[in-house]
Amino acid sequence: MKRSTFVSFQQLAELYAKGLLEEFEFSVRMCPGQGTYPAKLPTKKILPTSIKPGSSFDLAVQKVDISKPATRELRTALLRANVKV
Repeated sequence: MKRSTFVSFQQLAELYAKGLLEEFEFSVRMCPGQGTYPAKLPTKKILPTSIKPGSSFDLAVQKVDISKPATRELRTALLRANVKV
């Protein structure tokens, strides 16, 4: 089953922090600034180990409190992809 949804920068950080990308086998495609959806699938998955230490994304991932449930916005985005967390 193909699953597709748009998430914000913060929601993507939450997905990484909680390990949901691996759990549900999501691939990540980045949108350019114009908000258009890329036509091609990524050539490889973007793994958590690919995150550059100290980058703005790494800092956003570190700020996520994994002990709390997923945010309402993230749950809504995932429901569009038929995933319940």
